[in-house]
Amino acid sequence: MTPRRTADQAAETRALLVRAGRELFGTIGFAAARASDIAQRAGVTRGALLHHFGDKEGLFAAVLEEVEAEAATRVLEAAITGSDPLEWLRRGFAAFLVECVKPDITQIMLIDGPSVLGWETWHEIDARYGYRPLLDVVEAAVTAGLVESEDPGSLAYLLLGALTEAATVIAHAEDPEATRVRMAKALNRLVDGLSPPGG
Repeated sequence: MTPRRTADQAAETRALLVRAGRELFGTIGFAAARASDIAQRAGVTRGALLHHFGDKEGLFAAVLEEVEAEAATRVLEAAITGSDPLEWLRRGFAAFLVECVKPDITQIMLIDGPSVLGWETWHEIDARYGYRPLLDVVEAAVTAGLVESEDPGSLAYLLLGALTEAATVIAHAEDPEATRVRMAKALNRLVDGLSPPGG
């Protein structure tokens, strides 16, 4: 067997495990999803899961990365339809909150993510997909004169914190959709308040 074929097979096995893990983590949650059940769903051995990811937590981290990356892509696609950086923020925030009412994303990203990986690791992953793009938009808004800030980095962190808190409230709400609508309105008011007086 050639090294390339071996690498292709390894990548295929990893993809099968991530898909199976995502299905189970997203429906029954991390605690209830057994490694053996994930491996069986993926059509591989439990040893293959351990070989590629070390343990169930390692697989979960890979699943979370995939979920975060896909959500970030959808948020960016929605944001850039706006006419200026503040509208990018409004549309991006709204698109992210839409992601947060999807049960599998809620379970993986907002409920299990912090508890399984610990707040520091979860925050690091979350910031990688949320903070950098948000900072770019805040800096663009400052450059365009739409926002007054001598410290765009801190402002971006505060906005990310507000967005993350809104998402967490939605995740634990009895009526996620109604909560999403309320949070979207509140975030829009927050964005409106970023404009300088007379802006």
